[in-house]
Amino acid sequence: MSPISQLSSLNTQLLMISTNAEIMFRKDDCFQMIKYLLIKSSNRNITFNLYLHFVTMFEFLRDFDLRKVLFSEILMNANLWAKASEDQLELITNHWI
Repeated sequence: MSPISQLSSLNTQLLMISTNAEIMFRKDDCFQMIKYLLIKSSNRNITFNLYLHFVTMFEFLRDFDLRKVLFSEILMNANLWAKASEDQLELITNHWI
């Protein structure tokens, strides 16, 4: 598992602890920071597996506002996923439809 995937998995586990963790995550604009770091990272880090980590996170979130932020900032961010290799991008976009 890549360091980026490990970090994403850790974030998911942390957010599952409590609703308060989700509220703090939203108030601190954590998804915006994650988006920035991912866009600045190597293209090889942008994979379908990473995308699925964020999908899983989205499914477990209870805070509606945080779900909206994750959806817009990460899951539907075409600029981010366009960094993926062609085969990974195809998997991601096929998941959208």
